[in-house]
Amino acid sequence: MSKATASEGNYVAMEDAEAPMADAQYLDGGTTSRPPARAEPVQDRFYVRSVLDTPRKQVNAASACCCCMITAFLLLFFLIPRGPHVTFETLTVYASGRVDQELKFRNFNFYSMDVSSVYLEVGLKEDDGNYYLAGKTTDDTDFSISSLSSTTKVYRINIYPDKVVDIVRMCANEERIDMAWQGEIDLKALQTSYDDYEIGTWYTSVQCVDDD
Repeated sequence: MSKATASEGNYVAMEDAEAPMADAQYLDGGTTSRPPARAEPVQDRFYVRSVLDTPRKQVNAASACCCCMITAFLLLFFLIPRGPHVTFETLTVYASGRVDQELKFRNFNFYSMDVSSVYLEVGLKEDDGNYYLAGKTTDDTDFSISSLSSTTKVYRINIYPDKVVDIVRMCANEERIDMAWQGEIDLKALQTSYDDYEIGTWYTSVQCVDDD
């Protein structure tokens, strides 16, 4: 149906556009339900188009949540500090009673680690089968371990005088020397400090070698 309106002697035609409605869906009990609808302009007219509910928003939200979880996991994996890994390499006992200890420091982080102090002590196995403290050393020389790498250090153990006598005697008799060692290190990774980080205890049996 159309009607005309007057405006200063001119007539402008207007039409009442009746939008087609979405098909009704019958539910139990004879009632009807229509899907949600929205109006969209088409050539200066409006019509109503049914829009079915879709899980698009839910899918987008789930994708965003998944991306956030993956990002958080990667940040934790790459940034959370991992403790140092120290392995025993060699323990050299010289005929003069000198003892050198070689250690390997491994860094499994994606950033460098700074070592500030290394404390080591060595025990000597005696005739009763027990290990007694034979000497120790402290090295406060700073050094860094690059990301995903390792470095090797040699430490001279300060053997107690009475234990030097025992070691010299055992070397002269060509006896194998059973020793144990352990220690502590201080280091820092990012903002995380590891003070008195314990390493060892390890046990080894060595043969004396001639002095350099």
